[in-house]
Amino acid sequence: ISSKSKLAGHCHFEDVGNMEDDVALSIMAEAMEKYGKHGSKLGSLPGDSSGKQRVFAVSYEGLMEMQDTYLYYLYHQLGINSTFIPQFYDGNEKYVTLANGTGKEELEHEQQNQEIEVDSRPPKPEEYHPPPPKQSLLPKKVIAIFGPESSGTEFLSTTLGVATGAFPSDGQWSRVVLPSHVSSPVEEWVFRQQNNRRAMSLDGEWEVQNLALPRGRLCTENNTREVNVVEALVPDECFRYESYPDNSPETVEWVWNRELDETEHRFNYTMRRVENNAAGKGYPDGKSESPQAASKSAIAEMCRNEVHITEDSKSWTCGATCGTGQYNGYALYPNRFLVNITSHIEWYKSRGVEVTVLLFMRDRSISKKSKFSNRCVVPAMVDAEADLSLSLMREAMVKFGARSTKGRPHVIPVSYEGLMEFKEVYLFDIYKQLGISSSHVPLFEDGNEKHVKSVDASHRKSGRRNDEKEARSNTDNTGQDPCHRILEENPRNPKTALLPKKVITVFGTESSGSTFLSTTLGKAIGGIFDDIPKTKERTISRQATSLNEEWEIQHLSLPWGWECEEGKEINTVEALVPEECFRYERNPGIESRSAARMFLRQSALSSIEIFREKEMMDRMGHDNSEKPRPVRRGIERRLED
Repeated sequence: ISSKSKLAGHCHFEDVGNMEDDVALSIMAEAMEKYGKHGSKLGSLPGDSSGKQRVFAVSYEGLMEMQDTYLYYLYHQLGINSTFIPQFYDGNEKYVTLANGTGKEELEHEQQNQEIEVDSRPPKPEEYHPPPPKQSLLPKKVIAIFGPESSGTEFLSTTLGVATGAFPSDGQWSRVVLPSHVSSPVEEWVFRQQNNRRAMSLDGEWEVQNLALPRGRLCTENNTREVNVVEALVPDECFRYESYPDNSPETVEWVWNRELDETEHRFNYTMRRVENNAAGKGYPDGKSESPQAASKSAIAEMCRNEVHITEDSKSWTCGATCGTGQYNGYALYPNRFLVNITSHIEWYKSRGVEVTVLLFMRDRSISKKSKFSNRCVVPAMVDAEADLSLSLMREAMVKFGARSTKGRPHVIPVSYEGLMEFKEVYLFDIYKQLGISSSHVPLFEDGNEKHVKSVDASHRKSGRRNDEKEARSNTDNTGQDPCHRILEENPRNPKTALLPKKVITVFGTESSGSTFLSTTLGKAIGGIFDDIPKTKERTISRQATSLNEEWEIQHLSLPWGWECEEGKEINTVEALVPEECFRYERNPGIESRSAARMFLRQSALSSIEIFREKEMMDRMGHDNSEKPRPVRRGIERRLED
């Protein structure tokens, strides 16, 4: 999206813009690797042995999604004591294509595109060998990846599953048993390329849970009535759907996933075969219970004794509805549900499990469009579930994020777009925060690109103005024309020192939303805008220092300065010095802010626009004495500028 926005406003040469973005991302990745949370150079700066984190990865999409919750998290990280909240306006939405139709055709098309080549799969097992019995149903450590449905949680949960040894890198075959009322149970081998549910390492050290919100059956007009929220996701052995309590959740979900291939009649017939397992009807020898009944009884006992899921306990909770009678020991879940993230953490902590939650954030417009295409064709439910999911994520971040937790936080925000941008640099930082020792790097394929509109010529002409209006609407309502607003002088009192005590620099690729964040932080620290009249500059387009000279906010979109030109090299410099010491080498005699105003004015009045205005003027008046003279004079002044 930032590339599209840049093409519309800041750089009309796509190849030049792409090269600049590549260099910018390389610079940002290097800084993150050296001075991020686990950077290799922390504490090595002269006069700084504290080892304090100097680089923070911030997600524009995260700000638009979590808003004040994420913003306060940033304030805490930066040591800013403020309650300022800007107006949040998602600038990505206009670039996202709309979902249309029922979504079924798009889902089938995507499934065809994502179909795994048979030759790349490991060979299907010739016979079933049951896994060794678990010593414990509870793992030592849980990593739970939460995010709105279609936010990309599968990608991250698979990556972390491989990195922890909980999920094979080339996928895995699993056996699903489908009881039949006319023959012995039918075994179906199912191949999983992605960790779309959960995966535990053989030694019981790690479990990686993929918890897209909501979870369970696809929502349709026929099967979705309300949004259900449960306390926690219990171990798989203790989990049952309340509609089909006699069957494993993997079996029930396998049947649900066949809905695309079967009519509703066929689907119900399949589910009746599954239900027959409960009454022992599926076995021609007349046994009163299935062969798995004895093992189910043993598992239920483990769930009661070890995991404390029992209808009889008053001090322990079941995670969902407690099973009763023959289902005592199982937690019974609705067909489609959301998990309360805060109580999920508390549920596992109370049982001695080390739990960490990753809040996976993706552009909301894109995740909602993808969800409507793939997971839920009921618009009202899409919005209701998305809103409730975000509410649960915010609550967990407030209670268990870095702001409120001493030591290692239980909740860590992660950006889908950040992973696609920084790739292994961002991924290895996540590994370190989770205590994972791995060098696994997945194949990064950006799923956003297919949802983004192309930029047409008309959008290119107005792109920069639109971006500036967007930045202004996120901060104040002055209603001033951005050209006049930015070109005005910014009178300041003389500084007592050129170097501030603290600098916050907001880096980002061009058109990535850095104006919004730098201006918000400027308002949060106070004093940046206090002596600027309403008609003057109200966004931080360059550098700004607080009145007490405690803070300086630097807005450094990459690249900086003049608009891009074809045939010019990409220049990289060491640092941005204080404004008073800065000059452009092409105009060293002009103060930098004046030079920048000249750049902006020339950009706003491109040669094409001037030529068109001149043509219009010539058509309106053929000699110098007619009405268009004021227009002519205005254009002449602009040409002189």
